[in-house]
Amino acid sequence: MKLSIRNFRFTVSVDDLRALFAQFGVVSECYIILEKETGLSRGFGFVQMEDPEAAQRAVDYLDGYMWHGRIINVSAAIPKQAA
Repeated sequence: MKLSIRNFRFTVSVDDLRALFAQFGVVSECYIILEKETGLSRGFGFVQMEDPEAAQRAVDYLDGYMWHGRIINVSAAIPKQAA
């Protein structure tokens, strides 16, 4: 299950994000969206978890969670529509 994570600090690393979600289950993929021009974080990213139940537990616990001084938003990612 792919999760969308928004509103985290720009200094958060992929390793930080992976560690946060690994508390709930196996993280198979994790990435942060970067500004094209600067290469800096845009404050949101995605985590792919192998077990849908573990992913749901992460959403239930982490949505609205204070992390590194900011309240993060965690939800199931909405698949991109084909162009």
